[in-house]
Order: sequence, then structure tokens, then C-alpha cells
Amino acid sequence: MWLWRESEDIYFAVGYRVTEAPFVEFESEAQFAPAARRLAGIAARKVIDYRGLFPELATAARYLDQQTRRHGEPNDAFDAGSPGLIGDRRTAERAFNGHDSLVAAHLESWESLDWFRADEAHYRAEAKHAYGKSERFRSLEYYSGATRGEVSAITEPYVGALKVRPPGEAVHCASELKPHAMKASTRADSCR
Repeated sequence: MWLWRESEDIYFAVGYRVTEAPFVEFESEAQFAPAARRLAGIAARKVIDYRGLFPELATAARYLDQQTRRHGEPNDAFDAGSPGLIGDRRTAERAFNGHDSLVAAHLESWESLDWFRADEAHYRAEAKHAYGKSERFRSLEYYSGATRGEVSAITEPYVGALKVRPPGEAVHCASELKPHAMKASTRADSCR
């Protein structure tokens, strides 16, 4: 989930659920606890791996640019431009122009389809909103203070709601994922 994209839904932008551990049916706490610990450990390692994929915004922008080239999704193109706003205007402009072109191409390809014609006003309103979104970010790219404020205003609710750790502070062990009732000293001691 890219935190700069306004969305009411939590979605998987990169990766998916942890599949390395088999499904275990719950029978009792004693039976299920080892499987839950194993899954938590795998998930903790995945968090570290994913954080390593994107150590900085420029890395995310490059990844998203590649995704756009591969799949032609407008949201990937929009997302590819968002990190570029922090410093690389040319990349951001190219990404937002690509976003707008993809939105227009999707609309054009859908115009003859029954499902589109049945709710054309809705899809055209979505496209107008998408154009407005890229235009808003495009207009901010020349004012770094305004850009940072805008991106911060968008991301703060997600950071708080998802309880995302500050950048650079990673989950180092599965025991950090145990219930909060566990003493902090016990968690810290078991992470080393």
C-alpha cells in the first residue's frame, strides 16, 4: 500500500499474504501456538525484506515505473510520479503524463462495452477525479514545502491507522509481534 495514494481500502501494492507456512486448523491454544509463532516469524522477516526493497522514495519510483511499463495501470503511473515530487520533477511529470494517457486510453477502450455504457457517468467521473489527482500533484512539484505538506497530509492518517513504524525502524524479530501484554523487557531481550 503506497501511503501517498488516497484510498479508503487497504490493498496489496507489492507482495501478498504470507504463503510460506501451511494452513493450520485451530484446535487448541497449545496446538496452535507453535504455528502462530512460526507464521509471525515469517511475517516479520517479510516486513524486513519489503522495507529493504524500498529504502528510499527514488527506489519506489523506479519500481513503479517498471510496473507501469509492464502492466499499463494508471494507478502505478500515478504512484511512480508521487515520490518524484520530492525531488525529480522530470520523472514526476513523465509519470503523471503517462497516468493521464493511460486513463484516457482505458476510457476510449471501454466506450463500446455494455458495462461502461450502463454506468458511463460514473466511469467518466472517476476519470475526471483521476485527472484532478494528477493535476493537483503536478501543480505541487515546483514548491517542495507545499509538496511535502500535501504528501504528509495524505499519509498521516494511514500511518496512524496502520500503526506504521517511522522510517528506519524495522521489526527485528517475531517476538515484537506478540501481544502487548508481554513485558517490554522480555520482547527486547528475545530480539537480540
